[in-house]
Amino acid sequence: MGKDRRNGPVVGVDLGGTNMAIGVVDDKGRVLGRCKRKTKASEGRDRVLARMVEGIERACAEAKVPLKSLAAVGVGAPSAVDWDKGLVIHAGNLGWKRLPLREILEKRLDLPVVVGNDVNVAAVGERRVGAGKG
Repeated sequence: MGKDRRNGPVVGVDLGGTNMAIGVVDDKGRVLGRCKRKTKASEGRDRVLARMVEGIERACAEAKVPLKSLAAVGVGAPSAVDWDKGLVIHAGNLGWKRLPLREILEKRLDLPVVVGNDVNVAAVGERRVGAGKG
């Protein structure tokens, strides 16, 4: 991966079986750009991943944030996740089993990627900048 980018904006991806929502967020939790896409899981894993990368690029363009200036990408996946490995264990609505999502996205984006369970990462987000803050 490239240089240390810990101080830049981040991208969050809410990956669902029907839709994916992607947002570029600054360090104060302000949404700078966003993109919504249909997941279209029936088209297969590679098309879903390509659509996700395209959505990240579109959200960055809307935010006027170069992809390479991002600090990281976080993905909330509809599955149990091996946090340490960034592995999607079983996302039935996507047809994915034991998918090394972090590794795949890090190679495609040349950025650090974190993968977590969608419900868990939503709760963390609400605690930090949403309804659960304070």
